[in-house]
Amino acid sequence: METSIFIRRLTGTGKGKEDYLHTQEVSFGSGPHNTVRFDPVWDRGVAPSHARVYRDENGHWWAEDNGSPAGTYINGQKLTVKRKIVGGFVIELGQGGPKVEVMLPPEEGFGSASSSSRGGRKSAGSGGAGKWLAIAAGLAFIAGGAWYILNGNPKSTEAENGHGANTAASLAPAPSPVVLADSDEKIRQAAKKYEQALGLVVVPGEDGAQGFGTAWAVGPQMFATNAHIALPVMGMLEDGRDVFVITNKSPDRKYRVLRAVAHPAFLKQHLNMDGKPPAAPTYDVGLLMVDGDPPVKLPLASKEKLYALDSGHRVAFLGFPMENLNAGNVDVHYPVATMQSGIITAVTDPWLAEAAPEKAILIRHNLPSAGGASGSPVFDVDGEVVGVHSAGNYTMGVNADTGYELKAEAREKAKELQKKFIPKLQVQGLSDEEKQKIIASYSRELIAVTGISALNLTRVTSASLINFAQRVDLLEELLGGDAQR
Repeated sequence: METSIFIRRLTGTGKGKEDYLHTQEVSFGSGPHNTVRFDPVWDRGVAPSHARVYRDENGHWWAEDNGSPAGTYINGQKLTVKRKIVGGFVIELGQGGPKVEVMLPPEEGFGSASSSSRGGRKSAGSGGAGKWLAIAAGLAFIAGGAWYILNGNPKSTEAENGHGANTAASLAPAPSPVVLADSDEKIRQAAKKYEQALGLVVVPGEDGAQGFGTAWAVGPQMFATNAHIALPVMGMLEDGRDVFVITNKSPDRKYRVLRAVAHPAFLKQHLNMDGKPPAAPTYDVGLLMVDGDPPVKLPLASKEKLYALDSGHRVAFLGFPMENLNAGNVDVHYPVATMQSGIITAVTDPWLAEAAPEKAILIRHNLPSAGGASGSPVFDVDGEVVGVHSAGNYTMGVNADTGYELKAEAREKAKELQKKFIPKLQVQGLSDEEKQKIIASYSRELIAVTGISALNLTRVTSASLINFAQRVDLLEELLGGDAQR
């Protein structure tokens, strides 16, 4: 007799995902044959065939560990061989590993109240699984609220990560629609339409996966970002490290980065007639080539629209600001992008001067900036990208643990690196592969230099909220091959 089992992933790959499974057995593991599969890169403690929950010929339900090295836990208690189970429970694949909430039907089955669509569930008043879920949701919501009152700003808890909060929200009545201004509504619609084009750049490591910046789908197997994101990625790939782009709100859609490209002009020294550098690094655009084709891509604004940009134009961005924010403002295993909206404050050349449209490539805006938002698409009310968010106005605070500043030393070392590597790139007859190796070496040494500064200084965001974006036609140069010329 086929039965219906409700599952919700509480942590690990696909966190928050819910399903009704019509089966008499559910297998858990990192192998492709499993009913509930986990990613072997992110959830390393999960065995290929870790555990299973099944129904025997007498209608009884059992949980069984398949001899996994990390073990299996049912409601926090280790499963030695197998255990008879009823109702709802949480299965944990290895202590501290991914957790999955499972709701089994009673031994006589769900009866007439089965649900055939994914993500659907019974109402709170219909009895059976629906009633159990309603009770669990209420308890989790209350517990979460009490924790917040006692501890102030909460960190990530199971209730917040989808165990209770999502259930309570789904059972609550729908809020009344909010009437927005026309431009606000258009931007909201654009963000919703293209949210699946957003991705978080993630680097796995011994201390866990780390968010590295923002990228967005711009073409087949291609994400756009900043040059200052693409350059370190080049170095990581050169060293044999893995880098991924994980899609906003869709953690199962994960792309491996195969190659990274930065605008060649980003590495050059740009000075105006007075010998001054730009207000923000210019030509700060790059591309990440990945092993799959994103389902949604963001459109780029036309040259006519870009040339008409001016103060007051309504814009927004979607991205993953993380620096100095509570809990890093993102769960790298289930990234949810943050949206900010505002206006363009000025469009100038890189030295903040009035310029002809073809040279006014620096967009200043009042969208908040923090590390991690680098690479975010800045789009208008039509959902067309006009710029790539690249930098913010900061002051530097000295780290109290060290008590001194090495900012000047880091700058001098960065200049020395430019003098060392720029001539190498200007040698005639270099192949693209040779150029990429030189850039990767430069990137590794540059990271080491900025690491010296980061140990002693803390960036503090300016309250002026005047930040920077690269006009998107610089990216079009890279896409069209004009950047090399």
